[in-house]
Amino acid sequence: MTFRKSVLDEEFDEFGKFGRKVDLTFYSGEYELANCEFKLPGASDLDVKIQNRKNIRLNRAIMESHLEASGLKLNILYFDYQGWNGSMFALFPYGDIYVSKYIESVELPRTKAGLRRFLRGETLELLFKFVYHLRQMAERLREEAEEKIELNARRKHQHLFDNSNSPLQEERRISNNVFLSPTSPSKKSRKK
Repeated sequence: MTFRKSVLDEEFDEFGKFGRKVDLTFYSGEYELANCEFKLPGASDLDVKIQNRKNIRLNRAIMESHLEASGLKLNILYFDYQGWNGSMFALFPYGDIYVSKYIESVELPRTKAGLRRFLRGETLELLFKFVYHLRQMAERLREEAEEKIELNARRKHQHLFDNSNSPLQEERRISNNVFLSPTSPSKKSRKK
């Protein structure tokens, strides 16, 4: 069971084998990077609050899985949408707790004129920064995984390169049953 699923099980009373619906999860290879949630425009305030709390917990679970697997404390950027209007948040650890900070409103275009404003405005730039952040996270996770593999390989084969256990380096003591005697004169004469 993934940590994220265990968080949802705890919150929603064992919701089953297939889990609870999430709207958009960003991956890079095997790495979960962020979760974003969407609600219909007419959703109640209570539903939106529940969605926001769920989204914080899911993103926290992603962060904690990265911390457990790689030791990296990564901040996560994510979105919560209600209809066409959304908010971007950053989730980051602060001591023993996690803090979700509002970044900016992000409105998706509904008309041609809205699309033109979207393409010329700051929203598109913000979305590119979001994607850049995801790519940076994925790169750091990959680098950390490669370093961990390399370190494990070195540890596994360390005995091959460790001189301290080499038989050539072992200290040899002369025991009491070894006697050294001078060479006899007859052996010296044979060498001539």
